[in-house]
Amino acid sequence: MSRYPQVFLDFQIGTQAAGRVIFELFNDVTPKTAENFRGLCTGEYGNVGMAKKTKKLHYLNTNVFRIADNMLIQGGDIINNDGTGGASIYSQTFVDENFSRRHACAGLLSMANRGRNTNNSQFFITLKPCPHLDGKHVVFGQVIDGIEVIKRVGQVPVDMQDRPRIPVIIINCGEVSESKNWLICDPFKKEIMDEIHRDRLKALYGQEYLDELDKEEEQKLQALNPEKFKQQSLENEEEKNKQLLVEELLMKTKEDQEQEEDSSEGLDQFEGKKFMTQKHKERYLGLKKKIQQSKVLNDKAVLNEERQNTDAQYDKNLRKGKYLQKKEAEKQELQFKQIDEDKDYLNRMTLKHDEEQEKKKEYFGWDVFNEDAVYNAYKKRCTTLAKDEGKYKQQMENNQEFVPTNEALERLSSDITKQQDRRKEFSRRRRFNEDQPVTYINERNRIFNKKLERFFGDYAADIKANLERGTAS
Repeated sequence: MSRYPQVFLDFQIGTQAAGRVIFELFNDVTPKTAENFRGLCTGEYGNVGMAKKTKKLHYLNTNVFRIADNMLIQGGDIINNDGTGGASIYSQTFVDENFSRRHACAGLLSMANRGRNTNNSQFFITLKPCPHLDGKHVVFGQVIDGIEVIKRVGQVPVDMQDRPRIPVIIINCGEVSESKNWLICDPFKKEIMDEIHRDRLKALYGQEYLDELDKEEEQKLQALNPEKFKQQSLENEEEKNKQLLVEELLMKTKEDQEQEEDSSEGLDQFEGKKFMTQKHKERYLGLKKKIQQSKVLNDKAVLNEERQNTDAQYDKNLRKGKYLQKKEAEKQELQFKQIDEDKDYLNRMTLKHDEEQEKKKEYFGWDVFNEDAVYNAYKKRCTTLAKDEGKYKQQMENNQEFVPTNEALERLSSDITKQQDRRKEFSRRRRFNEDQPVTYINERNRIFNKKLERFFGDYAADIKANLERGTAS
């Protein structure tokens, strides 16, 4: 568990739930600011104002009233709900606490203000690094889960004043621990969360794992209260028997209806078309089977969409489940091939390093004099300067000085002159074309005319032709 308090905000874009964002509050450096935000999330500090003009100190049902282009989203006006007001749990405003934390990345939670020491309930969440806000706004928290929801809110279209054209509302907020207790107390929410949790475990570990968990719970219940366990087991058996009877009756009625429909459809189609062969009949039945499969897949898609709307972490858990399945499949494949995981990792890293080194060796265009090219040229030059092994051994045996012969010196000098000639011929500049017309007076004017021709040559072609023909008006 984190040492910092955690709160959550549930966003809604238009009529569709966008998801949940969980924040971590820095109560060590900015305790007063963190407590202000936490109290406004839970709504435990009551109301502000007098008589009929009281407002609850709570972020519930407030709007996100500003979305700056790819920079930040701003909300938290609990008074006017449009960015012109605000209040804190201390008073209307409170002073700036600490500017030590910087707006260095996306997902930082910071206080909005109208100058020094004018903090209230308004806040903003960064969508990218904002160093120009350092020293002006107090950073007191960060997003630890749901950054994709913040980015989704940041993509909402806005008007000329950065106000969202589609309403973005905070439909729920609170402290993370309190939200868990609320889910436990609400039986309807608890059933939904239990069902989603069971589906998640089934996707990750399979049905056998769920059966083992159910057996363990039954054993614990039997050990704690055997009489209650017997009564509950009898009730469960009665309910199961009732469900089986209902399912059997429904299956019978469905089978009867399907048989009647099949018989009627078959009579209508097969009797009306006596020329249909067995191949046509099989094709008809296959198409009918595909239609039934598509209905089942559509029902599954509807269920997944409902779960996605109820669970703010559905997309994240789905990606995590796919990643774990992929890792498990790779692990089983390694076990089947009897390969150690550490050795496989080292082999993959070695191959990756070799591929990167091979990519570095590739050169193009102006990258002519890199290390590999120079080394290859050196090896090529060494082949022309082959030594005489016989004379070399003779000099070694007679303890003579290694004096090169006149032939070797001539070969070396001719090779050096060839290298110098090749260097003179080599040039990175584009060669001059003598056939082109001279339209310049110096090198600078030539380059300028070339740029003019590149950008305006197509447009000036007709004017040039008219001037040459003498038909220009």
